[in-house]
Amino acid sequence: MAETKYWLWLTKAVGNHRISANTLLEIANGNPKEIFDMSPQQLKALLGDDELVASLCVKDLKSAEREIAIANKHGVKIISRDDEDYPLDLINISDAPYVLYVRGNSDEMGDDKLRIAIIGSRRASSYGLGIAYDLAYALAKRGVVIVSGMATGIDSQAHMGAVDAGGKTIAVLGCGVNICYPMDNSALMVDIMKNGQVISEFPFDTPPLKWNFPQRNRIMSGLSHGVVVVEAEEISGTSITAKLALEQGKEVFAVPGNITSPTSVGTNNLIKNSATPVTCVEDILSLFPEFEFSKSEEDDETEHNENEIISSLAVDVPEGEIMPEQIILETVRTDAMSPEEIAGVTGLPLNQVNSIASIMEISGLLTSLPGHKYIKTSKLK
Repeated sequence: MAETKYWLWLTKAVGNHRISANTLLEIANGNPKEIFDMSPQQLKALLGDDELVASLCVKDLKSAEREIAIANKHGVKIISRDDEDYPLDLINISDAPYVLYVRGNSDEMGDDKLRIAIIGSRRASSYGLGIAYDLAYALAKRGVVIVSGMATGIDSQAHMGAVDAGGKTIAVLGCGVNICYPMDNSALMVDIMKNGQVISEFPFDTPPLKWNFPQRNRIMSGLSHGVVVVEAEEISGTSITAKLALEQGKEVFAVPGNITSPTSVGTNNLIKNSATPVTCVEDILSLFPEFEFSKSEEDDETEHNENEIISSLAVDVPEGEIMPEQIILETVRTDAMSPEEIAGVTGLPLNQVNSIASIMEISGLLTSLPGHKYIKTSKLK
């Protein structure tokens, strides 16, 4: 594993030429020190970019050593691409950062947990803000790590939901990790770092320049296993992040919105173009069967209430037999189905399914959807 200072040197030397430098890094067996030791003649023979060659010929490690000294002083961990703690999902994207600066709990970037990015408009509606908070809260309760960008609006609400649930959240910044942007989120930033992380690829003191944010968005999507868009304008940074996620092979979700709202145009368009619509947490979790999720207190309470309601509805059911209400509830737990489909799957008589489903809807166990279909009533929180 190469020393961190060589990765920092390479990051600074390469600048916006990282894609070109990746070819060189492959030749150097992924070791930036080998590039550092190359002569100008070797670099010129391998690269056709004179500007990049000139930059790589500056063999100065002082600024890298200063970064490491500052990081050590302030408890910031610098993770390089060949570090065992570097997230596997991120390293597999085409433009993976060479280093990540990490503040907070540095043990929470392991690949054993599902990471879901929740992103959206800075000018979100009260509906969008509430949904972002509730989704993050419910997912965090189930052990999911929430990723977002700490921007005003949807991002901030997603972090708040995860924090209030006592869960883990990662904020990906478009500035140095020693800078809070926006300043109004200073208290939130402290809360995030107590049980999660603030990360960036940018050196200390890098200001929040507008062109940094599209660059950081690829990290949010790359770090996550799936991206949930809550609200987004038709053309926005959020929509671009969703596109990046699709290109990276990630699952993309969108929350349906008011068709008259400008901040719902982006999400509704995503759904038209095959993004998975989100109406409950299970819409997300069901697509990641390889992960194990904890059972929240809300789940236990909901299950208890469901059982009480089902017991009150059941009449003359022999002891030990499964009640038809339970069978129907399990059948439509994640997928909406018509009475005919329920009858076909369960073997229950159609007239019985129609009767019981109507009563279960009145009791709040089932929700009726367009097309005369039923699905288990879910709460986001």
